[in-house]
Parts: sequence; C-alpha cells; structure tokens
Amino acid sequence: MFYTDSEILAIIGQFALSGIVLGFLYDILRFIRTAFATGAVFTFITDFFAMIFSGLVLMLLSVDTPTGRLRLIYIISAAFGMILYLITIGRLTAFLAGAVAKLVFCLRNSAKKFVFNPIYRFFRFIKQKSTSIFDRLHKKMKIYKEKSDFPRLKSGGFVS
Repeated sequence: MFYTDSEILAIIGQFALSGIVLGFLYDILRFIRTAFATGAVFTFITDFFAMIFSGLVLMLLSVDTPTGRLRLIYIISAAFGMILYLITIGRLTAFLAGAVAKLVFCLRNSAKKFVFNPIYRFFRFIKQKSTSIFDRLHKKMKIYKEKSDFPRLKSGGFVS
C-alpha cells in the first residue's frame, strides 16, 4: 500500500509528536533526579528503563501495519522530535530543575537545622540523663549487694 505525500508528512508529524512526548517523559525523570540529587546508580537505572521504554514504544509504533515492515523514517522523525524537545523546552526545564534542586537543598538544610537537630539534641539529652541515672543505680546496687548479709547462690548451692 502506498501513501501519498501528505499522508507521509502527517505520519512523520505524528512520530515527531510521539518523540516530543517521550522527551517529556524523560524530562520528568531528569527533573526528579536533579531536584532530589539522586546517586549514580539511580541515574543509571532510570536512564536504562527510559531507554528500554522509548525503544519499545518506537518499535511498536514504527511497524507499518499493512506490510509489516519497519519504517526507519518513523524512528528518525521520533528521534528528531525528542531531540528538538530536549534542545528547546528540555533546556528550560533543566534550568527549572536546578532552581528546584537549590530550593529543596535549602528546605532540607532548614528542616535539619530547625527541626531534626533540636529533636536529636533532646533525645541525646534524655539518653545522657537516663544513662547517668542507671549508672548511679548500678553503683548503689553493687554497694548494697556487697554489704548485704543475704546468702548468695552459686552454681553449687548456697554460700555463707
């Protein structure tokens, strides 16, 4: 089955639009990674799954249904749409992700300074006081045990 020129251009436009959508989905992952400063392993895993997902979507969409042939022009137009998205809007969202990352960093430091550190100091204070109380009790119990006249049990029986 042959397509007219306008149908081919419409199909190429649709694949460019699908590339833009795939670029948007990748941009969401990039935004999350940048905003929350994830590690290299998480970056690798998300990039790997994004690559597999994009490849599967493009493979499924680029098979010409009537003939069953893989159309390379569809994949190229989708890649062009994704690259176009990442060069234009993707650069803006990368800038916004950097600003959000700075905001998240400031909020995290503020929460650490004003919420978590006082709570940590409070629990550390309780631990220190309870440790000193139990140390004093242990010393008193040891002195009381040494002064007592009660028979103590040993493995062989009573010792007087």
